[in-house]
Amino acid sequence: MTAAAPDPDDSRAADWPKLFTIGFMYMAQTFPAGFVMSLIPTLFRKNGLPLESFWVFSLPTIPYWIRWAWGPVVDTWWWRPLGRRRSWFVPCTVAAMLAYMSLALFEPTERFLVLITMVLILKSVFTSVQEVAIDAYVVDYTTARERPKAAGINTAFEAIGQMAALSGLAIVFDTYGWRPTVILASFLMLLFLLPAFFRKEHLPADAERAALERRGAGVGALVLPFRRFIGRPDTRIILPVVISGGLFTGALFPMIGPFLIDTGFSVTRVGVVTGAVLLAATVTGAATAAYLCDRLGPRTVNRFLAFTTPLFFAPITIAQLRGHEYDVVSAFVLLVLPTFNLAVFYVTWVNLRLGFASVIQAGTDYSISSALSRIGQTAAAAGAGFVAAKVAWSGYFIAVACLGIAAMAIAWMTHDRLQMLVAKRNAEEMETGFPAGERSMA
Repeated sequence: MTAAAPDPDDSRAADWPKLFTIGFMYMAQTFPAGFVMSLIPTLFRKNGLPLESFWVFSLPTIPYWIRWAWGPVVDTWWWRPLGRRRSWFVPCTVAAMLAYMSLALFEPTERFLVLITMVLILKSVFTSVQEVAIDAYVVDYTTARERPKAAGINTAFEAIGQMAALSGLAIVFDTYGWRPTVILASFLMLLFLLPAFFRKEHLPADAERAALERRGAGVGALVLPFRRFIGRPDTRIILPVVISGGLFTGALFPMIGPFLIDTGFSVTRVGVVTGAVLLAATVTGAATAAYLCDRLGPRTVNRFLAFTTPLFFAPITIAQLRGHEYDVVSAFVLLVLPTFNLAVFYVTWVNLRLGFASVIQAGTDYSISSALSRIGQTAAAAGAGFVAAKVAWSGYFIAVACLGIAAMAIAWMTHDRLQMLVAKRNAEEMETGFPAGERSMA
């Protein structure tokens, strides 16, 4: 008996309905997230909040630092009639929706900055658990051959969700105001998750057996996966990949809105440009990355990106240094290049993290790596405003490019060693039916 997902035959054709269901699950996460992490900072900047105060928008990501604590809980307990993963992401989605709706009580001005931040932190508690369950669902139900396609579809659907949040909600805000915008964003998050509510889950026998043993062992069994994760040699290699990738992926897009506000754009024009940039760059970047990873492998893709990243960031940097006056078209063209570069890297990065997770306790492994990536993203968000204020926007784009080059180089140079260790770990799990090292540590 193996520890693999229900159908581990990587030679079969991809299950596209399943992959699109997963895509909608990620859209459910990113639609309100795009509203909160991109549009809200844009609105605060328009209302005069100084860049040095933008560190506050990094605080709602802190609950994601400890999302690893939910991993063994999600992997161990569930309500069978609802399903192993739906038992968690359904109630957490409803709770997060209610938290989002409460934002309608406070206008996005400096007067309510603290209250809005507190609500967003509470929301993040629910969505951090939701993400653990959804990420584990993805690892459970995608084969190794499907994962590049899944990563590409997820990235594309995330982009579509964020485009709807940025462009659509920006227009709704300018037309109807803050309260209808927040309520609409809340309900759409629930709507996008509906396909997953009706898709039947399959519970692998090995996963259930391991969960039953952990339940019988009590709290100590919940600590064991963390001890094993920390002690594994593959963990020591994935850590710098995850953290450096978090720094790069968290640095660029949240500051595009404030950047465009500083160039004189209205909220609607900011929404149109950022939404179009995100959709065009991310969809094409995701498709490009999925194709290249399938043909060349993530290592070669990251090596190519590390050498070509300066070419993608140079146009916007030069335009800033020359005092370029932006219109919608020029802003789109100049911003779509670095965003495309980030999207291609993001797909390879997600693909590496999906392949790293153990299918027996996918929630634990993937949630720890995601939590560590959030630390990098929080650090990037906390420092972004200070960097932009000190070295101007041209210097900021140079700094983001340097973060990208570092993340790509680390992913490239550690790839072969990481894959060798993961293959060895997976072989042990397939032979024993338990996570690697669990028997020896118990």
